[in-house]
Amino acid sequence: MSKDSSDLWAAALKTLNEGDRNLVTFDGQHKLEVLSDLGQLVISAREKSIEKRWRFHRPGDGQTVILRDLFTKIVVWIDRFKEIGDIVIQYDPVHAALPWAGIRFLLQLAVSDITNFAFIVEGAETMARSISRYATFEQIYLPYNSTASRAMKRLKDALVRLYAAILIYLAKAKRYFEEHTPKRMFKAALTSQSDFEELLRNIDKHTANVDHEASLVDAERSSDISNTLVSLSIDHQEMHAKLRELLQSIDSPIRRMSPQLDSLQDHLKHTERVEILRWLSSQPYLEHHQQIKKQALPGSGQWLLQDPQYIKWYEQSASSLLWLHGKQGSGKSTLVSLVVEDMIKRFEASQSALPVYFYCTRSAAEPERSKPDTVLASILRQLSCVPPDAPLLSPVIEKYKRQGEGFKSNGLGLDDSRDLIIRLIEDHSMTMTIIVVDALDECDAEMRQSLLDAFEHILKESVGLVKIFVSSRDDQDIVCTLRRYPNLDISSDKNTADIEAYVKTEAQKLVNKGQLLRNSRAKEEMTALIIDQVCKGADGMFRWASLQLGVLRPLIRDEDIRAQLGRLPPKLEQLYVEAYNNLISRPGEVCRSIIDNALKWLLCAREEMHASEFLVAVAANLKTFEGDISVDSLLELCNNFVVYDEGLDIFRFAHLSVREFLEKMPAFAEVSCYTLAAECCLLQMVAYSNCPVAEQLMSDLHCIRLRGSSGNTESSSCAEFLRYANTFWTEYCQQIPQRNRSDDTQFGRIFRFFLSDKLGSGSPLNAWVQWHCNRMIPGWKAEAPLKAPRISYLLFRFSL
Repeated sequence: MSKDSSDLWAAALKTLNEGDRNLVTFDGQHKLEVLSDLGQLVISAREKSIEKRWRFHRPGDGQTVILRDLFTKIVVWIDRFKEIGDIVIQYDPVHAALPWAGIRFLLQLAVSDITNFAFIVEGAETMARSISRYATFEQIYLPYNSTASRAMKRLKDALVRLYAAILIYLAKAKRYFEEHTPKRMFKAALTSQSDFEELLRNIDKHTANVDHEASLVDAERSSDISNTLVSLSIDHQEMHAKLRELLQSIDSPIRRMSPQLDSLQDHLKHTERVEILRWLSSQPYLEHHQQIKKQALPGSGQWLLQDPQYIKWYEQSASSLLWLHGKQGSGKSTLVSLVVEDMIKRFEASQSALPVYFYCTRSAAEPERSKPDTVLASILRQLSCVPPDAPLLSPVIEKYKRQGEGFKSNGLGLDDSRDLIIRLIEDHSMTMTIIVVDALDECDAEMRQSLLDAFEHILKESVGLVKIFVSSRDDQDIVCTLRRYPNLDISSDKNTADIEAYVKTEAQKLVNKGQLLRNSRAKEEMTALIIDQVCKGADGMFRWASLQLGVLRPLIRDEDIRAQLGRLPPKLEQLYVEAYNNLISRPGEVCRSIIDNALKWLLCAREEMHASEFLVAVAANLKTFEGDISVDSLLELCNNFVVYDEGLDIFRFAHLSVREFLEKMPAFAEVSCYTLAAECCLLQMVAYSNCPVAEQLMSDLHCIRLRGSSGNTESSSCAEFLRYANTFWTEYCQQIPQRNRSDDTQFGRIFRFFLSDKLGSGSPLNAWVQWHCNRMIPGWKAEAPLKAPRISYLLFRFSL
């Protein structure tokens, strides 16, 4: 073996000036004794840091650094360094004891005055990792690359400069600490924490330089290294492989788990546990994740997971937030799902905590998903039992019982959830907490600042390590708050490969199904052309690419497809106009009405409806329509605008930009949507009443299909929509102005019929009053049909 590696620390020492060189002598203990003493010191300090909740705030970025995590890392780096001696028997670099002794010296002083010198621990961890990593590094490179090539000389010189930077840090720190206390305190006013951070940045700079030079050696000597390895003995090949594994383990994230939670018991019955969890949050966060996750293609999003900003965010010992932002349709939600999956895999490999997450959305049918208190409540629920089948943590149970004693059982407010999250992290010594929230821009614009404030409060006040990952568009209020945090912008140069993979997959799928190029005589050529042109025009937007493929689908002739590709609309909104025009140009009035109704219902639905119930709502006011609408037929009609979520059995807009596009169109103004919903609700209640003339009204309106008259499945779905109609018809009618209620409008005729006091006990209004009162007072029955005075009161009571 070459002795180069054992001489590099000595060479680095010689580069220091005499004053610094004299300062880093420390004591003359043997390497193993130094490591043993240091290991005991760090383990003791880690226990004390847990007990006393040690942390400090960096002066530059304001991030909260958790000392327990730093001490844990130092223990790992010491163990990794020891493993080199287990692999390489003759490895005994005498001079490597020098920096370890320096780290021990610094930590002894820092622990004795943690209030003033906690920041020194961060520097000690950086140096400990470098010593361990590059000791392994030397044993991999130097023994087999000892020829005096220029690349190798540059690598050795870079290592010497790195080691010298570490020794300089130790020398400056020792000079500072060895001064008499009064003088040091006076100097503290002049020597700030940032001075030591500058020394750390110098170490980081030399670390990057070493890695760069090593990559050049690999490129230049790859064939020589391979030939050398072939000539090595089996023992040496095995040693080399073990060293590579050791280096990989150093470069991998350290294990951050909380095993002490495994032994907890909550002593709750199953029904009690379910009740508390529902009280915290009833949001189906897992189903939301599954629905978005399946949109990701295998291998996509790797640019994000390998980005230095992402890696630093996860690995550093500071509680921190990372913001992913980009324009509409750029695939932010899919990338967020990949982050969640990445963290789940780390958890399954016992490397990390299980992530807690939430996907915000702006939808009239799911209004809770845009409220900050709902977001934090769901995060709290997930944190209260990690993993999901684990016992509930005691602070949550205690809070639930106290709320019950005060007769407040409608869940927690944002501040309560925020404070409970902090308490869970503190009381149960959670080693690491990972919070992921998608689409902050879809949170209520009037309230989302409170969510951002809550995140910042959690970062600053939590005694445990907290990692928060959020995504959004570049809305200005969000930008103003998050621009001071590390961030990743989804630009077209980053996700180009993902866009290309998506377009290739989707285009080929459409061709194979006969939905694209069905009559083409040059399918391969045309497919390649489509992929090329759509990828070029996408500019980083998956949504644009998806819509463009949708616009091409109805085109039969290759010439028309070529012409369309030659005039691709550069803006997403222009493409929506073309896609929408394709929808409404379909032949058949009923088809167009189904499309119109489906889009309006998605714009104004007050709660999520299961697919079968939604299809009943869509068909409720269709004229001369006696058939059924299937899931597939609705998706075919509303191509690229509506998707079906199999996990939750609901329809939703394919993207927020669909809602935003439709909301700008006069045809989908709120009044128009509310009028449709009100008509459908009233018709459903009329159809289910015992009114003898209801069938005549339905016939006059050409809505000849009485609801619930066919098979059991339809009857069940119709009954579900009847419940919806009974619940929300007043809300819709309240939004319709008087000018839209005249008798010459369809809504006016239905509304007057519904309110009529001449229909007897079977009147639709009487049936609704019976339903409404029975919901308030089970078993209640109306004694007589409603007359005009009572109807007037109801109109006043519900602002109709």
